[in-house]
Amino acid sequence: MVIELTGRNFLVRIHEKIAISVLPLLLLVVGFALFASAQSVCSNNIIESGEQCDDGNLINGDGCSSACQFEAMQCVNVWEKNFASSNFDAGQSVVQSVDAGGNPVGFAVVGRTPIGLFFHRTDLLGNKLSEITLNDGTAYSIAQTTDLGYIVVGTYITEQPEQLFLIKFDSTGNTCGTNFANCSLGSSQFIKLIDLGGIEQPYAVLQSTTGEYIVAGEITVSGKKDAFFARFDNSGTLIGSIEKFGLPAGDENATGIVETSDGFALSGYTQGSYDAGLEAWLIKTDPYGKTCPIGADGTCVDSSFPQKMFVKKFGKPGLNFNESAFSVKQSLDQGYILSGNTNSFGAGNSDFFVVKTDSFGNTCDYLAGNGKCNVGTSSLQFANIFGGSYKDSALFVEKTSDGGYILSGEQFEISGAQHLWLVKIDSMGQEIWNKPIAQSSSGLEIKQAYDGGYIIAARGFFSSDKYLLIKTDSLGNSQSICCGDAKKIYPEECDDGGQVNGDGCSAACLVERCGNGRIDSGAGETCDDDNIISGDGCSGVCQTESATGVCGDVWE
Repeated sequence: MVIELTGRNFLVRIHEKIAISVLPLLLLVVGFALFASAQSVCSNNIIESGEQCDDGNLINGDGCSSACQFEAMQCVNVWEKNFASSNFDAGQSVVQSVDAGGNPVGFAVVGRTPIGLFFHRTDLLGNKLSEITLNDGTAYSIAQTTDLGYIVVGTYITEQPEQLFLIKFDSTGNTCGTNFANCSLGSSQFIKLIDLGGIEQPYAVLQSTTGEYIVAGEITVSGKKDAFFARFDNSGTLIGSIEKFGLPAGDENATGIVETSDGFALSGYTQGSYDAGLEAWLIKTDPYGKTCPIGADGTCVDSSFPQKMFVKKFGKPGLNFNESAFSVKQSLDQGYILSGNTNSFGAGNSDFFVVKTDSFGNTCDYLAGNGKCNVGTSSLQFANIFGGSYKDSALFVEKTSDGGYILSGEQFEISGAQHLWLVKIDSMGQEIWNKPIAQSSSGLEIKQAYDGGYIIAARGFFSSDKYLLIKTDSLGNSQSICCGDAKKIYPEECDDGGQVNGDGCSAACLVERCGNGRIDSGAGETCDDDNIISGDGCSGVCQTESATGVCGDVWE
C-alpha cells in the first residue's frame, strides 16, 4: 500500500512496511504544513506560501491577480506626451474626440504658453495630428460639438480689461483666423471677442442639448468678483445678458459646470465678506441660468420654481478656514459630486475635498465628522478628504464606468517635491487606490478614455518632465508593462520579445523552468514539485511518475 498526502509542492510517500508508530508523526507534520499554507493572506504585501506575488490589493489586471498569482501583462495604450515649448506651458483642458459613428479617434487638448494659447489634436496614441497657436490668449476649457468640431473658451489678455473669447474649430482643427480678431465662417469656424462688462475669466464651456454654448466663470467689476453664467448661440453670439451670482461683499466664482435634465449646476467658491474664509459653492439653475435669490448667508432654496433651484455651500465657517470646489458632475442618483480642496480638515495645509449631495444639494454632517461622513443608500450623501502631510488639491472629478469617480490634482511634499496625483474612489466615496505620477506636474483635468483608462491635461513646474497630455490605464499607470516588448518590467519574470510558450519565457512572460514549483503546461510539464529529483512522483524533467513503491526505498 502507498499513501500520498499532497500539499502545495509537498509529496509524502509512505510504504506499507513503515512502522505504524511513525504514521501519526508524519500526519502531524503534513497537517502543520497544510495549515501554514492555508494561513497565507493575499493582499498584505508579503509573498507567502502558495503566492507568486503580493502587491497589497485584490485587483485583477495589474500583473498580480486577486489570488496573488502572476498575470500576463498585455500591452495597453499608455503614454506621457511633452508638447511643451517652455517651462510655463500648461495643458488646461482635454476631450476625447469621436467620429460621426461615436467611435473614439483621438484627443484634443488646449492650454497656454508664455505667448498665447495652443490647441492640439492627437490620435489615440498621442501622436500630434494638428496644432495651432494664437498669441496673447489663455484657453481654459474645450468641448467637442455636435458637428464634430470643438468649442474653446478663454481670455484675451492683451485687451484691457481682459475679454472673454470663444473659438470654434472644425473637426480637423482649423478656424477662421490666426490671431485674436473677430472672424466667422458660419457656425463651423469663428473667433469671437466678447465684452461682458468687466474682467472675465471663463473657466468652463459645454454645448447644451439645445445646441447653445454655455460658459461659466468669474467676472470682476470695480474690484468685486462674482460668478457668472452666459449663453451663446451656435455662431458665438451672446443670448440675452449674463447671470451673475454673488454677495454684496467678498468674492465668488464659478469653476465648473454640468448640464442636468432641468437646467445646470455650477461649482465654485463663495467668500461672503472680505474678512471671511472661502466655502465651496454649488449653484443649481434653470435652463436659462437663473436661480433663487441668494440670501445673506450665501445660500437659498426656492421650491416654488418649476425646477430644482438652490445655492448651497460647504465648508467650515471662519476667517482662517478655506474650502473651494473646482469641478462638479451629476451622479447616477441625480445628486452632485464636487471636488476641490480644504485646509479646515485633514492632516496637511490642504487636502483633497470631495462632497456628494442629493438632488437638492443636501449632504451629511461633515463638520461632526471632521470633514468625513457617509449616509443614505438610494440617495447617497458623503464627504471625504484625501492627502498627505503638506499640500494637496483635487482640481477635477470625473464619473467612471464602474459607478465610482476619479479625482486628479496635485500633491506637494514638505521637501518641495511635487507630482500629479490620482485618487480613485467608489460610489460611497471610499478610496480604491491612489497613484502619484508625472513628477513636477499637476492634473488640471481628467476624463475617462475609450478603453477604461484616463486622459489627463497636465501642467509642468519648471522641469524638463513637463507632460501636457498623459494617457493611463484603468489603474492610473502611465508607464506601460507589455509582455512581448523585450523589456522586462516587474512583475514580468522575463520578456524575450515574443509571446510563445515553450521557449523558456512563456506567453505570460513567466520563466519556464522545471523545478520552479509552477506547472508550465505550455512547456510540456505535467507536474512541478519544486525540485528536479526523479523517483518522488514528479521526475527531474517535470513529468508525472508512477506512484508505486520502488524496491529498496524503505528501511528500518
